[in-house]
Amino acid sequence: MQKDPILRCTDIKCFLCSDIKGAMKNIDKKENIWAHLICINWTPEMYFKDEQRNEVEGIVNLERFKLTCHQCLKKNNGSCI
Repeated sequence: MQKDPILRCTDIKCFLCSDIKGAMKNIDKKENIWAHLICINWTPEMYFKDEQRNEVEGIVNLERFKLTCHQCLKKNNGSCI
């Protein structure tokens, strides 16, 4: 079975914060992983490789996903910074 190549807005969510709203970039087309530009900017392990902000590099520390957010007071709701 082939995957549907057309994505709806509700199909795309940030892998760092799990929100579906806001400006996002497909940072891994092979795995179809998306992230907000601001989430990339604020995650210490992630960075843009070029001035045009087309390529992202870095590996997020998975321990960040286990932390409780100081802002929303929720756990496992994304990558804490």
